[in-house]
Amino acid sequence: QPVQDMPAQELQRFVAEFFCARDVRGVLQSKGIYASKAEKLKPEVVELSTSALNMQFFDKLQQAGLVSHNGHIKGRIEEDFEGIPLVNKIREAAFDEGSELYDTFSESDRLEFLYRIFIHLNVGGASNQYEDHVERYLEVTKGLIRDMLSVRTADSGE
Repeated sequence: QPVQDMPAQELQRFVAEFFCARDVRGVLQSKGIYASKAEKLKPEVVELSTSALNMQFFDKLQQAGLVSHNGHIKGRIEEDFEGIPLVNKIREAAFDEGSELYDTFSESDRLEFLYRIFIHLNVGGASNQYEDHVERYLEVTKGLIRDMLSVRTADSGE
């Protein structure tokens, strides 16, 4: 049965079993992602929207002052948020609910596939080499979206 056709509970169980599988945990550990025990893994299925497909979605980065006019990502004093170093204004807007920048992206924006890809790229991982300019993140986000999504016509013609 295709994943997109699974009932929500069945999909949640599938994802939980997938990430708790010994082979999958081994691959994750080889990439530096550790969970001491399978029981501690609590993956969650969240349905994302794909309505934002235009990179203008990120114009608000400059409008809100997270990025300068030349694309330089504005820094901040580093603070740890649940293991994520908040070293720039983009991360602050993404994760710090107490920040005045948090409202840069609405709750519906945060459920956009485009947003999630961009934020994952910006946060990276333990061996990530961060970019100081937003353009590289936007280019890679756009490329990944093109590779992962395809547009098709519904029976209604839309």
